Amino acid sequence: MNNKARMTVRAAVIALASLAFSGSAPGQQAVHNIGPVTVLGPGPDRVIAGVGAFNIGPTTGDTSRDRSTPPMAEFEYRFGWKPDFLGKAVGPAVGVLANADGGVYGYLGVYADLPVGNVVVTPLVGAGGYHEGDGKDLGGSFQFRLALTGAYQFADGVRLGLRLAHLSNAGLQASNPGENEILLVLDVPLW
Repeated sequence: MNNKARMTVRAAVIALASLAFSGSAPGQQAVHNIGPVTVLGPGPDRVIAGVGAFNIGPTTGDTSRDRSTPPMAEFEYRFGWKPDFLGKAVGPAVGVLANADGGVYGYLGVYADLPVGNVVVTPLVGAGGYHEGDGKDLGGSFQFRLALTGAYQFADGVRLGLRLAHLSNAGLQASNPGENEILLVLDVPLW
């Protein structure tokens, strides 16, 4: 991920977090208050499904000129368990995404939940394997994933929102074109 993209993600997280209050989502307790930011602790496992577009907008390292934006789908499972050694604030996630060009990416990651009123902001960092299919070459199989989701949480704990994500090999390969995604996501707790 280039510096401009990193700065944009950081600014979005800081701006949304500055609006945070000390409430918590159903089934979750706040475990940390860092200034105005509240981080939620352990809660129910969650299943997330999303649909959207793969490879939106140019990235700094992209010299391939591949501007196709195939539709994509993503499925993610977030474990509600958050280990003590991470302060009960960060939990594990596993997911897979696929696009209409035959590209598939499977990943393991960690996430945190930050409530902002009725919206829960969820940053996720992961790593995994990518197969390009007939689509965009990302410079190698091993890729990192950064995602930021903002989702409205209903009283029953179901969340509906928008996810922005980025795949990149972080310069570990000779070519690092990266790609960006935007998805509409439905996030359902498993009580």
